[in-house]
Amino acid sequence: VCHNMMEGRKLVDAAAKNPNLIITHGMQRRSDEGWDEAIAWVKEGHLGKVTLSRGLNYKARESIGKVTGPERVASYIDYDLWCACRPVVPLMRDKLHYDWHWQWAYGNGDIGNQGPHQMDVARWALGQETLPKRVMSLGGRWGYDDDGQTPNNQLAFFPYEPAPLLFDNRGLPMKDMNWGVEPV
Repeated sequence: VCHNMMEGRKLVDAAAKNPNLIITHGMQRRSDEGWDEAIAWVKEGHLGKVTLSRGLNYKARESIGKVTGPERVASYIDYDLWCACRPVVPLMRDKLHYDWHWQWAYGNGDIGNQGPHQMDVARWALGQETLPKRVMSLGGRWGYDDDGQTPNNQLAFFPYEPAPLLFDNRGLPMKDMNWGVEPV
């Protein structure tokens, strides 16, 4: 929906001007009765004391490819507006829209693309509604020689109390989905 907090706040402000408008985006699990029941079941102690909450994203991603020079932006797209507060630089990827996730100028990889969905449920199970005081993360981009820059494999540790959260992202191709990359 947005590239940054400023844009997100503008969307919230615009929605607040219309009291009959209901908007939800990205946290669909919060509207699913099954997840609500599952979280309540965990909080009732059916699993015992929670010692770790995990967010998992094991989703193979296809390589974004490699371009030899700047790509043309379609004439019907206002690229300056699309770039928002980021510098307007030549498009150095094949797909303008979805593949922005994998370049640092516009995205932050699957931790920012898919991570919020899984981390929201993991935080919900812990009863956490605030950001952690610190985070430890490690990862890298492996398995592809492409124009992607952000990690496709990453672990992030959030030291919440009384139990920490561990987000695990693994974005390498599976054996039968290797997209031309031979598994090691």
